[in-house]
Amino acid sequence: MLLTIVLAIAFVVGFFAFFLLDSVLRYSTDADAFVDTARSAEVRTMLADATEEFLFQEIAADPSLSGISRTELRAMIDSVISEQWFEATVRSAHGAAMTAIDDASKAAVIDLRQTKAALHGALDELVQRANTQCAAVLGVAACADAEAARAVVGAYRVRAGRGIDRIRDEVDLVAELRGGDARKTANLDAVRSRIGDVRTWRWIGLGLLAVCLGLIAVVNLHPLSRLLTATGVSLMLAAGIYLALVGVVRASARTRIGDEIADARSRHATEEQFDRIIADGTRKLTVELVDRSTRQSTIPVTLVGLVGIGLFAGGIVTRRGS
Repeated sequence: MLLTIVLAIAFVVGFFAFFLLDSVLRYSTDADAFVDTARSAEVRTMLADATEEFLFQEIAADPSLSGISRTELRAMIDSVISEQWFEATVRSAHGAAMTAIDDASKAAVIDLRQTKAALHGALDELVQRANTQCAAVLGVAACADAEAARAVVGAYRVRAGRGIDRIRDEVDLVAELRGGDARKTANLDAVRSRIGDVRTWRWIGLGLLAVCLGLIAVVNLHPLSRLLTATGVSLMLAAGIYLALVGVVRASARTRIGDEIADARSRHATEEQFDRIIADGTRKLTVELVDRSTRQSTIPVTLVGLVGIGLFAGGIVTRRGS
């Protein structure tokens, strides 16, 4: 009996570790899952909001452009940062990240040059509209007379174009994660160099789980009712504890990050709107990543639990029959 308990505890611990690791690894290689996560976290909206705020502040720094239409500016941005752009960019970022993880010598870079070129093209179209519909784009005050309107349109083109040019040509995801922190750099490089070992150990772990369950079965081989009960209880406990603990992890992550968002907003009430948009969006994405990366094994774990219930029930029926 004591040996069965020890083996069952080892099985439950190993089961949790294996399926949690399996869930995260399977999620990390699924580009569709990343796109769905980013969409659920409203990353496209966050990027459009941040771009709008960034360009608006750049343009409105000129007093003659203080009355510009944010609606028109946002429409210009949305024409570029569209759903199609968003999905293609997320998939590109995911592919670059996977390449960098598999090969520590490679960078995970998102190229924004085409996006900037598209923004410049959309700006040209907006400026053309401003030439014919000045008040709708630049505000009534800026379009009081033709000469003043031409000057304001020119200033609008220059300042908006300057803002677009200030957007980086590329974003290195690995460098962003490092953030100039030596400890983060060391930890990240260590993870990247050992990711192959982690993938290998996942399958070794599955083999060890099978061996552990096999030992539980051998120790309780006779009578049959005892075999069914011992293996059934082990599977039920492992699946139940996994689902419960993962639920706690997800709830804790949501609560903790939600509290961090509230605290950050109160501490940085005077912070630039652009920074708040990025910070809130990043935290929201983090919540979704934690939530979804731990859900990948929910179905197989649930099936394991159902098998355990079936075995346990079979053990009871067999015991009564004998």
